[in-house]
Amino acid sequence: TDYRPAIYRYSLTYSDEGATLRRRTGIYCLVESSEASRSSVLPHERTFPDAVRGWATLSASAEADLSAVFGLFEDDGCEIMDALSSALGQEVLNFSDVAGQSHKLERLGADSSSALISLMRLRTVVIADGHHRYEAARQSQDPRRRYTLACLFALDSEGIQVKPFHRHIKGVNPELLQSFQSRLTPRYR
Repeated sequence: TDYRPAIYRYSLTYSDEGATLRRRTGIYCLVESSEASRSSVLPHERTFPDAVRGWATLSASAEADLSAVFGLFEDDGCEIMDALSSALGQEVLNFSDVAGQSHKLERLGADSSSALISLMRLRTVVIADGHHRYEAARQSQDPRRRYTLACLFALDSEGIQVKPFHRHIKGVNPELLQSFQSRLTPRYR
């Protein structure tokens, strides 16, 4: 538990499937999960009541966020990434995992945190992963759940990769599927 307000710089270095070394740097912070935040934190998919209840039960039992919401924001002028890269930070963690990924977490100073908060207030965050966790916090009656843990990255960051959707659709007409795939082929690999 960190009893002082803080923002953390998180850097991840990894190799993608083609063995290209990639790095992404983002912000670990709390995002507001109240009804008022609905216009600045947007989901991209629907949530399901059972999954929301499951996350709510887990978070309440642990009295903690055990997994951060993964969010993306636009930073066309690189204001946030420039502020983040020039911020002074105190290293908290620095390790490599069994997959060979390097993780570094730094607690930023109060001035750097304040500057980033001001810049982020102007941004909209789109939840890429963690919709159920965010919704569980939003629906919670516990005043401590007004905020939820998030890891935020600039959408056009070098280390962000958008991969194929992982859910399956059953019972699709084969002719319709073929038509759809032929229309996508000129635009996507």
